[in-house]
Amino acid sequence: MTASSAFLHIATVTVSIVRPAVVASGKRAETGTTVYSGVMATPFMPVDAETLRRLELKSPYTVLETMVMGAYAIRNADIAKTAAGKEYAVKAVEAWPFRGENAIRLVIEESQ
Repeated sequence: MTASSAFLHIATVTVSIVRPAVVASGKRAETGTTVYSGVMATPFMPVDAETLRRLELKSPYTVLETMVMGAYAIRNADIAKTAAGKEYAVKAVEAWPFRGENAIRLVIEESQ
């Protein structure tokens, strides 16, 4: 099994990455631009205390992590939207080595 097929075996969540619209006059537009769709991600898991501390994340909402494989230019403040329509704010983007290939670790926060 190659690294890509091994990753795809565990990547069971499909997300779209939405870039929020630019803030104008102090207001953010209701919709953003979908920059990537059909992105395969690992199931969302709770972030460990060490990661929360290292990234200095203090949130009243649930903070999770997921991994994606590929050369995506995902940014902090982008939105990861599941196929079911649930939205998660991207709080951190980190390189995540997976069997010699480049993957991306996304730390996400449940949007309310």
